Amino acid sequence: MASGEGNSAGRAPFFDGSNYSFWKIRMQSFLSSLMRDVWNIVKKGYTGSDDPTYPNEKKLYEYDAKARNALMNGLSDAELVKVMSCTSAKEIWDKLQGVYEGDKKIKEAKLQTYRTQFENIKMTENENVGAYLQRVNEVVTSIRGLGETLKDQVAVKKVLRSLPYRFDPKVSAIEEAKDLDVFSMDELQGSLIAFEMRIGKPKSIDREAAFNVYRKSMKDNSDDEEDEETANLVLHAEVGCEALFMVMFDEVKEPEISDKEEEEPKVNLEGELVVALEELTVETKKHKKTAKKLEEAESLLMSAKGEMEEDKQIIEELEAQVVLKIEECSKLEEQVTILHAQVDELSQKIKVYQGSSKLDDLLNMQRPCHIKFGLGYEHGETSTKPAEDKVKKMQ
Repeated sequence: MASGEGNSAGRAPFFDGSNYSFWKIRMQSFLSSLMRDVWNIVKKGYTGSDDPTYPNEKKLYEYDAKARNALMNGLSDAELVKVMSCTSAKEIWDKLQGVYEGDKKIKEAKLQTYRTQFENIKMTENENVGAYLQRVNEVVTSIRGLGETLKDQVAVKKVLRSLPYRFDPKVSAIEEAKDLDVFSMDELQGSLIAFEMRIGKPKSIDREAAFNVYRKSMKDNSDDEEDEETANLVLHAEVGCEALFMVMFDEVKEPEISDKEEEEPKVNLEGELVVALEELTVETKKHKKTAKKLEEAESLLMSAKGEMEEDKQIIEELEAQVVLKIEECSKLEEQVTILHAQVDELSQKIKVYQGSSKLDDLLNMQRPCHIKFGLGYEHGETSTKPAEDKVKKMQ
């Protein structure tokens, strides 16, 4: 963590392996305080030689040396071992960032965890405002340290939704009197701490007695089925109602009546307080139901976001499969074209073969060589001796 050791004005913030996001912010501020170019060299990196010759290169080397000195002096022995092989300030910074923040997927997983913590964080009954807001600020700082923008106004609205019931009067007053789009966490913290100090003031005997009367009347009038719920509501509303009762006692006081003045009628503060607290109990029940519905809606929203992410991954996988199928289809089309060409070539060969076969058939249909009839030869004579009369005619 960024402990007190090394946090003086002239020493680098100390880091021992915990609370990296806090140390990262402190170290950025410290490096910028040394000189603006020192932090710039950490972001951009030094690529020159270890023995620079040119003036500009010497300056960059000095800036990098200052940054390396600050980073290494701000690390514990266990952390220094991880970056001893680094030769530049940027390498040291990127090495620590990779170890404690990870790559894009690890960052997203951490952000998802911090988002869940931010959505589910609530102030307990025994917790004070300062301790609760410190927990909120730690989660907000962790989210911002991973590069996600979280505005103060979002944190303010979350804090107002997550306060116990005893702060309901103050929450209503803030929502009505302040513009939450410009209301900062510092203003909210000061307002809530002041309200907490006020409702924590000691009670006078008269005020305590009057408030006990109200609690007794509420217990007597409660139904059997709603005893536990009403008792809880009374406990939650106790401090807020008590504050209201304190204000009424502070503002409404009976003036001292002189002997000459007529006595004015007394105001029934107890009855008015009981009526006001009954109305507050009804509103508290409504608020509780609304808060429960809101939590269910938030849970459904987170579930829907998770399903959307899964659907998105499935769509990406299907698109990749479609691309592969298209490539396979293109290859099959090329093979089909080649096969068509081979079929055409075989068809030509078949035609030539069929013509040769017909010629062979025709030749086979001729007369055998020993049959001489009708060819100009005499019966019984050989093919080498023609008839004498034909020879005479020819002469």
